[in-house]
Amino acid sequence: MPASAEAFANGDLSYAKIRTLTRVATADNEVELVALAKTLSASDLGRAIAEWLQRNGDPEAIERYHHRRRLKEADGTWPTLAQQHADALAQLLLDGGGKPGYEVILHVRGNGTTMDDGTPIPSSVIERIASQAAIRTMIHDANTKPINVSGKHRLPTTRQKRLVKDRDRGCVDCGRRELLTFDHTPDFAESHRTVGEELETRCAPCHWKRHANQ
Repeated sequence: MPASAEAFANGDLSYAKIRTLTRVATADNEVELVALAKTLSASDLGRAIAEWLQRNGDPEAIERYHHRRRLKEADGTWPTLAQQHADALAQLLLDGGGKPGYEVILHVRGNGTTMDDGTPIPSSVIERIASQAAIRTMIHDANTKPINVSGKHRLPTTRQKRLVKDRDRGCVDCGRRELLTFDHTPDFAESHRTVGEELETRCAPCHWKRHANQ
């Protein structure tokens, strides 16, 4: 990987970026991925590369890559949390059974297909399960923001949660995509209502920090 090695040697890319990039880079795409990595932070690079591969890669090759990432390591160590998450999702989709206690949300947009947290997935996955899935339409306004529904309830509805998550794509303070909560801004004690325009997704630590500083 000469372009990666040169960028690392020159200090253009950090070790964290190189570690992310070399997991998926090949001789054919390395130069473009290095250029992409130079424009992003290390925390955003993994998702950006996944989106790039979704737009430019072969769907079957992407599926094979995802499958390899879900396999147990050769040395017998446990899979990463990302791999365990993917395995759990695959089991839910393929096995099912019993009384469903879960909902797997997949988004189909003009610019690609993703999971609910924004992780890109091959469109071939959607094609295989669409005939057995419940399909819902999400309408956006001219500014690509999801249209919301008003209400005076304290907790956001399932529809509101889906809309706010789709808009914010993670914690609005730190960008984290785990342990997300729905924070009223202004606080519910002031507004006495729950509407999408006054909800923000924050991870639990940032949510606690925000209210502790008030």
